[in-house]
Amino acid sequence: MQAATKQGPAVVLSRFSAVRFVVVFLVLFGGLFALYSYSDWVREVLIQPWTRSVAAISTLLLRPIYPDVYRVGEGVLSSRFMIQVVDGCNGIEPLILLLAGILAFPTSLRARALGFAIGVPFVVLINQVRVLALFILGAEIPAWFDRSHIFIAQAFVILATAGFWLWWLGRFAVPPPARAAGDAVGAADGAGGETRRDGVGAEHD
Repeated sequence: MQAATKQGPAVVLSRFSAVRFVVVFLVLFGGLFALYSYSDWVREVLIQPWTRSVAAISTLLLRPIYPDVYRVGEGVLSSRFMIQVVDGCNGIEPLILLLAGILAFPTSLRARALGFAIGVPFVVLINQVRVLALFILGAEIPAWFDRSHIFIAQAFVILATAGFWLWWLGRFAVPPPARAAGDAVGAADGAGGETRRDGVGAEHD
């Protein structure tokens, strides 16, 4: 009964923290996604140049394989195939997912800064790989393009982003008080074990 009483507040706090994280995450994700989708200023100043840069980098990297490839706006074209980098292909959605997850989790500014510094380039790289792979797939095996684009490529980017967030969570984001509490519990358990062993030894003697 005493152990249950001591664990009660911790369980309530843990549940409260989980609910708080979910609520903050949903608010941040919804707000950022609304800005991305409906703000003309954000789209003109940030999203459109970003999307064109994805297409430009793709064109540059594809040129050794397809020498006639060129860019028109957000489009990447060649005599073999063409793609249009649009919403859903520019990497903004997984970036919003990552930023909301990092900002919503209660951790230190240093952990958040590391999450942004490592996570943003990671998501950009993963999305760039997706665009390149889809172009090559469409040029070489056109019949596979639609399903790969709709299902596999999108899932790959989302899962990679979620995997990075989980890695960041375990590597950087666990609050120091939680680690200290865990160490304290481990030390207390160890001390209790030593006391019990000493007691048994004394009774045996």
